[in-house]
Amino acid sequence: MKQLKNLLLIVTALSLVSCGPIMGNLMTMGGGVKDIEVTKGDTATFKAGKKLLVLAPFLKGEDGYYVSRGDDAANLLDAINGISLFEGQFLFEPDYYSLEKKAAEYKSMSPKELKALSELDFTPEYLLVGTILSRDTVVAPTRGVMMDVTYSLEFVDLSSGENLIIKVRAKDLFPEVAPDIAGALAELLSKG
Repeated sequence: MKQLKNLLLIVTALSLVSCGPIMGNLMTMGGGVKDIEVTKGDTATFKAGKKLLVLAPFLKGEDGYYVSRGDDAANLLDAINGISLFEGQFLFEPDYYSLEKKAAEYKSMSPKELKALSELDFTPEYLLVGTILSRDTVVAPTRGVMMDVTYSLEFVDLSSGENLIIKVRAKDLFPEVAPDIAGALAELLSKG
């Protein structure tokens, strides 16, 4: 009888302990970009390999919030540079309260003006201004934080003034979201 009690105790403990990893793995299955669409502009006018300046932090939409101000821009830029989609650096705007006004100013500046302003190592050809439209996070047991985020990514050709706006939604573990989006952007721009 004592052996049966011990066996039941072990089986119960194992089932409770294994529940977290099983749920965590189920939650992370199928992670990646869920939707990507061009809402304005033509992908054919934007070419990979150009010099990109990313404005950080991203703007926030009504349902968007920061995990840490500037992280979205920095993580996406790292992922973009990591796959050599663009050669990029970022400009951190410390005055958060005038971010929308500053973004509008930067979009109208020439490449040389932006280079001088941001003390870059290169003259940017494109400017990326992102907006966090929505974000939701949940903990996946034993796996990490799952993030479901939607961005509006506005690429501005600083010479011609042409805009390309891409709306993208990704759902994955927090560290994987930016690489997922960078890969989807590379695929989208290669079709243009």
